[in-house]
Amino acid sequence: HDGPVTGALFTPDGGRAISWSDDKTLRLWDLASGRQIGPAMQHDGPVTGALFTPDGGRAISWSDDK
Repeated sequence: HDGPVTGALFTPDGGRAISWSDDKTLRLWDLASGRQIGPAMQHDGPVTGALFTPDGGRAISWSDDK
C-alpha cells in the first residue's frame, strides 16, 4: 500500500487475507508465501472496510467514494 493500512481480514480458512488502505486500494494476500494475489483493487476514495462471504470465495468492500 502507498498509504496507511486501515484494516485487514483473514479468509475463513486462514489461507488468505485482504487489506485496505487510505491509498484507495484493497489487496488480497497469500499468507503462506506473503505475496499479493493479483492486482490491487481500486476505489475512488479511501477504503473504509471489507467483508468476506462465509466460504471466503468473495469479498465486498466500501469506501468514502460512496
